[in-house]
Formats: sequence, C-alpha cells, structure tokens
Amino acid sequence: YWVSYFILILIFSSFYSTIVLNPKDIAQELQKMAVSIPGVRPGLATTFYLKQVMQRVTLFGAIILAILVTLPNIIEGILNISSFNGLGTTSLLILVGVVLDISREMK
Repeated sequence: YWVSYFILILIFSSFYSTIVLNPKDIAQELQKMAVSIPGVRPGLATTFYLKQVMQRVTLFGAIILAILVTLPNIIEGILNISSFNGLGTTSLLILVGVVLDISREMK
C-alpha cells in the first residue's frame, strides 16, 4: 500500500511540473528579455537545458515529498504505535515552513 502511495506521488509530481512549467516558453521569455544562461546557447539548447534541470529538480522534490508523506505511516507500522495519528503530512509541511521562515528572520 505505501509503496504504491510513494510511486503515485512521484508520478503525479512529475506530471504536474510538466504541465505547469513549459521549458520552451521559459526559453522564449529569456530570449525576449535578452537573458542567457552562462555556458548554454540561446534557443533550442536552452530549452533542452531547462528541461533537464527541471526533471532533476522535480525528481528530487518528489522523492523528498514522498518520503515526508509516507514516513509517519511507515514508523507507525514498524513500531506498532498510534501516537503519530495527529502528526500528519500537512502538519509536517507547516512545521518545516515555519522553521525555515524563523531561520530566515534570524539571519
């Protein structure tokens, strides 16, 4: 059950990022603004570079999200405890966001 949950999170995260972020449009916008990525030629090479970077970042983020979502449930199953019922994924995401905001404010 949790393996399928993990895999579905990976699939839908990559699907969503490909719908929302179009590397071809981003490359065209960069070219319109006369901005280039150092070491990458404008045009088609920029599109391929952005697509490759987007895939890497999406995979990394999807793996982290999938681990974050399934970890409380896996710990509950292994340790046979039910004290993680109140500690869901949403509360973990909010907690991490608050900690990051506080750390930025302290700097």
